[in-house]
Amino acid sequence: MEAFSVNLWVILSRLIGTEEEVLIRRRFEELKAKVLNCTELVNMRYIRSGSRAEGLRLEGSDYDLMYVRDDISVSMSN
Repeated sequence: MEAFSVNLWVILSRLIGTEEEVLIRRRFEELKAKVLNCTELVNMRYIRSGSRAEGLRLEGSDYDLMYVRDDISVSMSN
């Protein structure tokens, strides 16, 4: 079982990168969001989610991006 785990780790490291590479990409995405939130539209926030925001670069994965407007409030009435 240990040999299987090591082989799986090697394969995943080649596919998505080492743990350190993934952490660096994740931190870069967080920094990019902070910069965009300071420089872009005043009443909007930039949010990324999904595999790329988590530092994973998988072929065929989508690009998850949201802009949240801070100047609009939504409420529900009965």
